Amino acid sequence: MGAWPDIGHWARNGVQIKTALEKLKGRVFGMHLKDITAFDNLAAEDTILGKGVCGIPDVIRQMKAQKFKGVYSIEYEVNPEENMAAMKENVQYYNSCVR
Repeated sequence: MGAWPDIGHWARNGVQIKTALEKLKGRVFGMHLKDITAFDNLAAEDTILGKGVCGIPDVIRQMKAQKFKGVYSIEYEVNPEENMAAMKENVQYYNSCVR
């Protein structure tokens, strides 16, 4: 049994990402990687990775330490009709974190 968490939804609902990932150690098969504007606020909007409250570099370091071999699915649900420039920025930020 494993999990594929969406860390943005966790943060919106007040779930401490680091603690939750520690509890799931070795059982995370993939992850929805997103950042949001406010913690414990269901109305918090997505934001560009690294500009929000999810601590993306810490999440990636933690998953490296857990020897994570799964898939990161980068999500950005703002302006879905025209968000490719924002997604490009997200991918660049992600790449800077994994190097």
